Amino acid sequence: MRSLLVAVGLALVLAACGDAAPPPSTIGQAVDPLPADTEATEATEVPEATEATEATEATEVGGERLYGFGAGSEVRFVVEEELRGSRQTVVGRNTGLAGEFLLDVTSFELLAPATVIIAAGGFVTDEDRRDGAIDRFILDVSDHPEITFVIESATPDTVSGSLVIRDVANPVVFEVEAAQDGDTIRVSGRALVDRSDWDLNIPSVPLVANVSEEVTLELDVVLVPIEEGP
Repeated sequence: MRSLLVAVGLALVLAACGDAAPPPSTIGQAVDPLPADTEATEATEVPEATEATEATEATEVGGERLYGFGAGSEVRFVVEEELRGSRQTVVGRNTGLAGEFLLDVTSFELLAPATVIIAAGGFVTDEDRRDGAIDRFILDVSDHPEITFVIESATPDTVSGSLVIRDVANPVVFEVEAAQDGDTIRVSGRALVDRSDWDLNIPSVPLVANVSEEVTLELDVVLVPIEEGP
């Protein structure tokens, strides 16, 4: 290409001077190829290298992963009552939990709303007759078999959401502690609520009296990664 431009330029100069034969035709002549080192330089200027670097940096900063409940997970309620005239603490434990959580693997923060489903009939105390009364008269598990906690936000310090019992919803904030052990995340939390907010009334039962209005809700859960299918 350079030879062609030089030839055309020379022809114009000679024509302007008025004394020279037309330059020889360059039609059919081979155009000098670019030097090999120039082609190699242009070939190495590929944007993919920058994109790969950015992807690597993003991976190092953090990422997201789907988790579910592992073995050893449970929720509890704690109330005070008088049984046969003696004050005692009642603890109801429940391991019937289900739910999935999309978490930031670095900060443990919840990246999307999630719902915890609790089997309403799964609470067990130290007294079978109390358990039956809870199922039939307090939680009415035949018509309301599930309790749900719709998590709206979660950090390493708090978990906030809406607790739904017998179709009644109220906001609840758990103060939590989270720790990571390899791929496993352990979360412990506690919240104080008033059972009257959910219209949870205690039936009149012989030998039981003065059940506290304030209820402590506790959780100790183990979150494990959910393996994605092919």
